[in-house]
Amino acid sequence: MKRIYVSLGVAALGVAAIQTAQGQSAAPSKSWSVAASLRGFYDDNVNAGSGDNRLGSFGFEVSPTLAFNLPLEQTDVAASYTYAYKWYEKVINGTADHDDQTHTFGAQLRHGFSERLTMAVQDSFVIGQEPDALRVMNSALGTFQRISGDNIRNYGSIVFNAQITRPFGIEVGYANALYDYDDDLNYGSRLDRLEHTVHLDGRWAIQRDTVGIIGYQWSLVDYTADLQIGEYFTFKPGPPPLLISNPIYSDDRNSLSHYGYVGLEHTFRPDLTGSLRGGVRYSDYYNSPFEETSISPYFLGSLRWTYAKESFLNVGVSYDQSATDQFSVAADSITTGADSAVAYVSLTHRILPDLFGSMIGNFQYSTFNGGSYDNKSQRYYGFGVNLEYRFNRHVSANVGYNYDRLDSDEGTSRGDFDRNRVYLGATFVY
Repeated sequence: MKRIYVSLGVAALGVAAIQTAQGQSAAPSKSWSVAASLRGFYDDNVNAGSGDNRLGSFGFEVSPTLAFNLPLEQTDVAASYTYAYKWYEKVINGTADHDDQTHTFGAQLRHGFSERLTMAVQDSFVIGQEPDALRVMNSALGTFQRISGDNIRNYGSIVFNAQITRPFGIEVGYANALYDYDDDLNYGSRLDRLEHTVHLDGRWAIQRDTVGIIGYQWSLVDYTADLQIGEYFTFKPGPPPLLISNPIYSDDRNSLSHYGYVGLEHTFRPDLTGSLRGGVRYSDYYNSPFEETSISPYFLGSLRWTYAKESFLNVGVSYDQSATDQFSVAADSITTGADSAVAYVSLTHRILPDLFGSMIGNFQYSTFNGGSYDNKSQRYYGFGVNLEYRFNRHVSANVGYNYDRLDSDEGTSRGDFDRNRVYLGATFVY
């Protein structure tokens, strides 16, 4: 029987972004909005395969959204739900199905107990198929293929900020992420997991616009599939001598990590802010049959610039360890995960009063740790561009293009691919 795991949430709701479709909003006086998006599309590599495994298909998508936002005197509450039904002309992923269904929930609560003590709680919950929908914000991807089925990702966090004195404050928070893939054989056995993270930061106001940070973070990654993912062999002297097979299970990749880091947050101007954090991570793979440990760098940086009305730029980079669907065994180690460098950029620009353009780009370089894949790498490139014309505050049209590409070192188990997607549609907001 498949086990059920509970992840921190906010009133059982969650979503990555509390907003209406395509960024178009209803009347500002309303605390709620309803939107519907209709699209036709063509995907030239639905299953992200290569060679004979490529499959191209036309299709359409219907996606309604309900959003709610309630600002109170000391508390802000927001929530949203988006349902997306996607139909493909061809049967997808070797099944008898022509369709996908994605559910995206979200909730966010911010409360000020006083001028010196605040709390922020958020949760996002997705049932979907595309890897970008299943990632946590701009973190590393564990797998790059579209996966049929009801794949679940939930991310929840709670953070308290306390200003102890005028220059000194502390931040303490807890977050967890749950991943549960429908395909146990290829993905669930290697990627189903529950991640717990606790952090404690000391924050010092160095100058009026600059805050220095020194912090500690504790992280536990618990793989939950309870399935065999490989085996290793040991020699037992005779007579007669024996070669004994020893199974390797999902939770043999469990890890306990400790981070130490320093950082800065700076407000260059009211419309330009940035942050940096850098340090070291020590990880203990306490269930590994080879008693593996690792030390690796840790880095996180971001920049946000709101350079004009309804026009803004986000840039970010990170380096950390991450989960991977790749697995291999060597004489003295197993593939425990990957060191992943991630860079992303997103731009939204108001080209004309009613015409908006947006662009997203991300790059991930992952190097595997342990097993026969040790030091082998994968490179992932993603790019998307969208144009939206708003006829009025209720109706808009949009057209867009997305490109994905994966390059892997020879010998890894996932093949290289590229993927092109184009779409044309309209969004209605009330």
